[in-house]
Amino acid sequence: MSDSVFVPRWVILSVVLGVIGSGVLVALQIKVKLQEAAALRAEIQRRDQRAATFRWGGVEWPLTLNFWGIVLHTSAGHFERGEADASLLHASIGDPLCPRCHYEVWPCAIQGKCGNCQTTFQLGLSGLETVSDGVRFRLKLDVYRVARAQYWQNQTGGPNR
Repeated sequence: MSDSVFVPRWVILSVVLGVIGSGVLVALQIKVKLQEAAALRAEIQRRDQRAATFRWGGVEWPLTLNFWGIVLHTSAGHFERGEADASLLHASIGDPLCPRCHYEVWPCAIQGKCGNCQTTFQLGLSGLETVSDGVRFRLKLDVYRVARAQYWQNQTGGPNR
């Protein structure tokens, strides 16, 4: 008696084709997942670039990634009443920059004119001698209020959409 087992050719062919078919399906699934990941990365980058600054008062206000998480749950009133720390506001909105040359605006904010390229802007600071921490907070709070309102209008299909 022999120890060999007879396996029909169609069984061997079916197994081989099944393995190849499974490999092709796995490869296609990986390709689709990689394409979805690439599309998601592109969308995140597009959103990050679009939301990197906010123009208000004729200057560009840099916004950090934290900003967009904060607007979801924190109103300007939270900052005004001390329910949210001012450092959170300062950390999410950078110091204003000239929209033309990106020169820092604080040193020339009272004059309303960029100290580098002479671009004019209006932050409403004429008559002040210095830009105090309180004034900086108030300006950033105004930026926050307007940017947050615009964000929610865009999310709900409001008038700015």
